[in-house]
Amino acid sequence: MRRLCIYVTYDKEKIIDEYIQYMLRELKTCVDKLVVVCNQMEIVSGKEYLEENADEIVYRGNVGFDIGAYKDILCDYLGWKKVLEYEELVLVNDSFYGSFIPLANIFQEMERKNVDFWSLTKHKEQINNHIYSLEHLQSFWIVVKQKMLRSREFMQYWSNVPYYTNFFDLVDQFEKKFTFYFRERGYSYDCYADMNINDTRTVENNFNQYAFISNELIRHREFPFLKRKQISYDNIDRQTQENH
Repeated sequence: MRRLCIYVTYDKEKIIDEYIQYMLRELKTCVDKLVVVCNQMEIVSGKEYLEENADEIVYRGNVGFDIGAYKDILCDYLGWKKVLEYEELVLVNDSFYGSFIPLANIFQEMERKNVDFWSLTKHKEQINNHIYSLEHLQSFWIVVKQKMLRSREFMQYWSNVPYYTNFFDLVDQFEKKFTFYFRERGYSYDCYADMNINDTRTVENNFNQYAFISNELIRHREFPFLKRKQISYDNIDRQTQENH
C-alpha cells in the first residue's frame, strides 16, 4: 500500500515542538512519502525535527489554513499526476498529541474496513442554537483510499475549494460538508474511535466528544490522541475524577 501524507503545521512563534517530531516519526512508519507544509515562511526553532523526518518541506503563508495548504500541494506543488502514483492519501494537521499506540495498528485496522475514506473521530448530526449540522468526520485527520482518490469528483473538489479567511467558515463550509458531499456521490466512510455514545435520535444531545469526554475516549474507546484544544477547555481533571 503506497501512501502519500501531507502534514500541515503552524505556530505563530515559528517553533516546531517536540511532539511534532514524534508524530512525524510515527507517520514515517506508515507512509511512503511525507510532505510537511509549514504555514509560515520560516522556522526559528525545531527545524531539525522536520528535516530528520520529512521527504519534502514546503514553506508558505498561512493562506486558507490547513485546507489551503492541502489544496496547494495537491493541485499545484505536486500536481495530480504525482499524487496518483499513490494508493492512499493521508491529510493531517498538528492539532493533536500522540499517537499513544503505534500508528501502524490504526492503519491496519482501517485497511480491513470496506470504506472509501476515514478519520479518527466523527461528529454526529446536531442541532445547536437552532442550527442543524450533518454527521461528519472531523478533519484534523482524513485518509482517502484509492477509489475516491482517483475519482474526478475528488480532484474537482479540491480545485474548487476556496482559501478560507475565517476559521469558523472553514468548519461550516469544509469540515461539516466534506463527508456529506462524498457520501452523496456514493463513497462510504467510517472513523477509528468508538463514537457510539453520540448515536442518538435526540440530535440536540449530540456533542463534540473530544472537547468534553477526551479522557473517556482515550481510556475506554480507542482514541489514542489528545487534541491540543482540549487543554484549553480545562475539563480533563473533572473527566479523570468522574472515571475513577
